[in-house]
Amino acid sequence: MKKVVLVSVTVALIALLASVAMAHSALPETVWYSAGALQTSIGDQMNSGYDVVNLHGIGSPDNLQAITLIANVPQIVTINTLDFGVGLNSYTGGTYSFDMIRDLTVNGQTQSIDNLMTDEISYSDTLTVAGGNQYQFGNVKVTLLSCDPLSNPGGTMSEDVKAQFEVVPSSVPEPGAFLAALSILGPAGFVFRRRRLA
Repeated sequence: MKKVVLVSVTVALIALLASVAMAHSALPETVWYSAGALQTSIGDQMNSGYDVVNLHGIGSPDNLQAITLIANVPQIVTINTLDFGVGLNSYTGGTYSFDMIRDLTVNGQTQSIDNLMTDEISYSDTLTVAGGNQYQFGNVKVTLLSCDPLSNPGGTMSEDVKAQFEVVPSSVPEPGAFLAALSILGPAGFVFRRRRLA
């Protein structure tokens, strides 16, 4: 009988630890970020000032942006704004690919991130920004997203460059989760011992 009770108590304690850890991981977490800027004169390949891609940064290391995330719930965030300017070389033809490399800072960690950019030059130039690259900043996973192609016959067009942010909880509960569980298990263990002694 005592073994059955002990097994039942052990199972209950494991379930309690798991539930406390899950509840802890579900708490909202504030993530701070900023993204750098970039300017590329694609027309330099043809001794021309056009086309021009101007990537504006969002925030800075001294002016961070904040988002609130819940574990395993992805959120899409604008990390840059893009201006695509088309000029005289729009009639020369050709396709050019470039890496959009700039810094991204998340929770104090900085990495270089990269979207592949392709400019197809014709009577109307088309800029395509690819996504898919993933980066890990501690427990925050960042996935770069593709942009809708910009078909520009002349002048300047703009759009947002976005990424998906997601908090990935550790498989090992944090110390705070264990302390919370122990604070509950302590009185339960004391009561169980008193019953055995009685």
